[in-house]
Amino acid sequence: MRGLPAMPIARPRLCGWRAVAVRSGFSLIELTMVVVIIAIVGAIAVPRIGGSVSFRRAEAAAQQIKRDLEYARTYAMTHSTTQVFQCSNTTELQYALPGLRDPDRPDRGYKVSFDFEQWGLRVVSIDLGHDADADRLSIVFDMYGKPDYGGSMTIRVGNHTRTITIDDDTGHVSIAR
Repeated sequence: MRGLPAMPIARPRLCGWRAVAVRSGFSLIELTMVVVIIAIVGAIAVPRIGGSVSFRRAEAAAQQIKRDLEYARTYAMTHSTTQVFQCSNTTELQYALPGLRDPDRPDRGYKVSFDFEQWGLRVVSIDLGHDADADRLSIVFDMYGKPDYGGSMTIRVGNHTRTITIDDDTGHVSIAR
């Protein structure tokens, strides 16, 4: 008796690749490792980002003060008049340029306030050549751009400190760390 012909065994065609068991999803260990790595990277990055933000805010505030002092000086020279830079002696920095209009809101005077909630800025010291106990400290630029007094303002945002200095002979404004 002839037996039935042998049935061929079905074999996958590999085309040069090894057959691998296909699985879907991740194991709990793999998922845990990814979460741990993300947590470590986040723990390293967050303080650096926070420090970078306070660095940028300190630099931006110092540059704004410098530009406004230079604007007051330039205005005095170009209009052959005197121009005052008037600063409030508070922990939150506020100053004004009396007689000038705010470029963004022409219906208002030129006043700047660095709100602590927004900037995190604190005044460390203001020494504009006047009595440090006065409510308002000011520098008056004459028609040649020369200030009546020199002085400095030191501000701090987080751990970053900037000192804005006004030269009493030339009126040149500079920023130091």
